[in-house]
Order: sequence, then structure tokens, then C-alpha cells
Amino acid sequence: MSEETRPKRTAVGAWITYDIANTVFWTGVVGLSFPLWLTKELSGDDATLGYTLAAAMTVVLVAAPILGAISDQIGRKMPLLVASTLICIVATLLLGNGGMFISLALFALALASMELGTIFYNSLLHEVSTEGNRGMISGLGTGIGYLGSFIAVGVALGFTDSRGYVFVMQVVAFLFLLFALPIFILLNEQRRQVLSSTALIQVKQAFSQLGSNLRRIHRFPGLRRFLVARFLYGMGVNTGVAFAVVYASETIGLSDREIQLILLAGISIAIPCGVLWGALADRIGPSRVLTISLFLWMGLFLFAVAIPWLSWPKDLYWAVGFFTGVAISGVWTADRPYMLAFTPPQYLGEFFGLHGMVGKLGRVIGPFMWAFIAATLG
Repeated sequence: MSEETRPKRTAVGAWITYDIANTVFWTGVVGLSFPLWLTKELSGDDATLGYTLAAAMTVVLVAAPILGAISDQIGRKMPLLVASTLICIVATLLLGNGGMFISLALFALALASMELGTIFYNSLLHEVSTEGNRGMISGLGTGIGYLGSFIAVGVALGFTDSRGYVFVMQVVAFLFLLFALPIFILLNEQRRQVLSSTALIQVKQAFSQLGSNLRRIHRFPGLRRFLVARFLYGMGVNTGVAFAVVYASETIGLSDREIQLILLAGISIAIPCGVLWGALADRIGPSRVLTISLFLWMGLFLFAVAIPWLSWPKDLYWAVGFFTGVAISGVWTADRPYMLAFTPPQYLGEFFGLHGMVGKLGRVIGPFMWAFIAATLG
């Protein structure tokens, strides 16, 4: 490969750094502080959290393929990544200004914006990798990205007791911006050749492309099967992650500090495992890595359910946290290169929009089912 076509190290590093930014937000706000703040200070419950997550993911579900098609129409993904990131940061900084309804709306806006940004971020993997090292770079992003979780939990450990949940989430918002800046500055996205058109025409074309994309995937049977599978495993994995803190607090009976320390244990193993899974994906393929990781994840889910049902010691939840770090890093390390393996370059934005859509569909149905069960069965 010539020097001109080889991705620059600064661009690769910037892409990986954004994974840290994403993970800081997800762990610090979505996975840790907001659920505890909602249930302990805003008088919310599992159902409140579940319905809010489902609402946010519904927005993403509708917007993802449209914005993906628009990104292909304008020939760039970076402007949409910047916009979604900044909206997420501002909404997070405003948390705590108002009652429960306003807080839930701001949280849903922040989460939806972050998830939409992730679509463009994932498709930019094509800009910073080659076919030979795509799994490794994706693994580096996943493994090093988990440093964001480590940082977020560290902030929570240091400030939750003294300054409260809202302060922690605001600090996380500033950290999100800090770690997002490198990709905005250093990744020089190659603009694709596109026909000039007005914004209205682009939107109309985006809706037209959505229907075309749904028909087009039938030409790629491997892609179609993968998207169905991603809906199923994404629903299980993401729902488990979203409610892990509430489950640990309300059902297992762990304290905030115990939950934070268990998260640190899982993160500590996820960081090196992300890199190892990536190297393994390049050797044996992302399909096998994904299969191994999902079997491990299913075993952990059953084990976590068995702890309260069988009255096992709550300290066993440490094992759940530790091995979740192993399993989930494998899932997300294999997910992106597996998708890229089925996606022609000219359809990157469109098919990654569908990739995001099916994942978010699972994240609508999963939290909604959890919320419905929690509201009806208690």
C-alpha cells in the first residue's frame, strides 16, 4: 500500500480517542449516574427508565437510516458527527434544571444524539483502516475506549458523595467534549463525489433511499442475516447493560460504591480484551469472535438472574462484572468489522444507517419490555 493511501497515525489515534469520548458518556451518564439519580432522587423506577430509553431509541430508529443516507448525499459524515456530539453535550450539561419530565426529555435528547453520532463514527472506521488491519483498529478502539469507562467511574467515585449525581454528569459532558476534539481536528475525511442538490431534495432522496436500501439488502444475503442477528443480540446485550446498575442496586442490594467498584473490575479486563479480541478477529474472523462472545454473554445473564433467585451471596455479582468486561468487548470489537465485511464502500453510510436502525430497534423493544414487565409485575 502506498503512503498516500495508508491512513495516518494521527487520524487513527483521533478515531480511537472518540471511542473514549463515547464510552465516558455511556458509562458516566447512561450506565451509572442517571439511573441512580432517577431512582434515588427523582422518585423514578425501572419503568420510568425503560420507557425513556425506548423513546430515545425510537427517535434514533427513525432518524438513523435517513441521516445515513443524507451523509452519503452530501459526501461527508464528519459534520453530522460534530452536530450530534455537541447536542449531546449541551443536553447533558442542562440536566438538573427542572423537574423529572424536563430531566427525562434532556436525557433522551442527549442519548439519541450520542447514538446517532455513533453511526457516523462507526462508518469512519473505513477512513482510518485497511482490510488487513480493520479488526485490530476496531479492537484498539474498543479496548482503549474502555478507558473512558474507567475515567467515568473514577469521576463518580470521587464526586458522587460530595457533589452529587448531577455534578458528575456535567463533568462527564466536559470530558466527552475533550476526547471528541481530536477526531474533529485531526481526521481529514475524504469527500466523495456527489451531485449538488438542495437540502429539500437531499431529504426527499434520503426517504427514497431508505426504501431502496431495504430492497437492496436482499442482494446481500449475508448482510441480511447479520442484521437480523444483530437485532436479537443487540436487544439482549444493550438491555442488560442499560439496567445493570438498577438491577444491582434494587434487586441484588449493592451500594453505589460497590457498583462502581464492580464496574471498575469489568473495565479493567475489558481494556486488554478489546485488543486481544481484535487480533483474534483478524486471525479467525469476526464471525467466530462474535459467536464466542455471545455464548459467554448468555451464560453471564443466566448467572446474574440466578443470584437473587437462588439466594446466592451478592458478592458473586463481582464475577458477573468481571466477565461481562470480557464478553462485551468481544461483541463490539467484532460487530463493526463484521458489518464492514458485507458492505460495499459506496453504500457505507446507507448500510451503516440500517445497521444502526436494527440495533436501535432492539433497544426500543428491550427497554420497553423491561419497563412493561416492571410496571405490571413490580
